[in-house]
Amino acid sequence: MKKLFLLSLFVASVACAQQNFVKGYIVQLNGDTVKGEIKVNPKKELDLFAKVAFKEANGMQKTYKPGKIKAYGFDKNIFISAKNNDEDVFFKVLSSGVLDLYTVEYEVLQMNEVKTKHDLYVKKKGALDFIKIKHHHYKKQLAEQIADASHIVKEMEENKDFEFDHIEKVVNEYNTWAKARDK
Repeated sequence: MKKLFLLSLFVASVACAQQNFVKGYIVQLNGDTVKGEIKVNPKKELDLFAKVAFKEANGMQKTYKPGKIKAYGFDKNIFISAKNNDEDVFFKVLSSGVLDLYTVEYEVLQMNEVKTKHDLYVKKKGALDFIKIKHHHYKKQLAEQIADASHIVKEMEENKDFEFDHIEKVVNEYNTWAKARDK
């Protein structure tokens, strides 16, 4: 009876472990895309910015850090590898178009407590550098990036309730407008 109980615990733990893998892909440094599965731990989403565990179709599993692959993705999530303050990190793509919006999450120690923080970055198509959106200057920085859409800038500046968290909505609106303009 004890052996059967231990066996059922083992089977249950293996089944739970397998549920953490979702269909996904990696983009190697040479540009090749390899399909397989990405390990996702909903309780440790921060790990997705530091490394990615990838299982190929043949069952071989490998962990990649930023700088070792170009990108990876699963579901509707896309992460790209790039430099941030001379350190390789995975940026999560929040919006893509004429103006790309990214986030990077990290941990900091504040008052003897570990907290998760995130920074937002933008990058115009064709630009080499990411621009960090600063909390105290976000309206001005965003207005500079979308200046060609004066109606969106005006609406953003007139909205007294416009918060840092609304940046993604404005970038999506700008990209939709720019796509229609460029047709």
